Amino acid sequence: LKDATNIESYEWKWGDRKGDYYFPNSHHTFNDDYLVHDFTLAELKSLRLKQRMTYRTHDLDDYFMVQTLDEIIEMMNMLNSENPRDHPIGLYIENKEYDFYVENYG
Repeated sequence: LKDATNIESYEWKWGDRKGDYYFPNSHHTFNDDYLVHDFTLAELKSLRLKQRMTYRTHDLDDYFMVQTLDEIIEMMNMLNSENPRDHPIGLYIENKEYDFYVENYG
């Protein structure tokens, strides 16, 4: 969460949830970071998103909040109904680190 949200602004509140995580399948290590599953939806909704790529614009950092999959599907359906096109907007859902979550959380 640290790279993609403003969660560090809440360290005073949620700092005890930070940890070091290693994902063996992708060989990614996250030190001193937070994982989504350690927060309630209401807590996640209080965060604001930021661009994690340094070479991209940061003009919209802290503008958007975390969305649920249901909210994204609702927005996609609305955009498709309001703006019909030959190739409607769709979703490609990627589940990152699937094995980690199955092994640790069932």
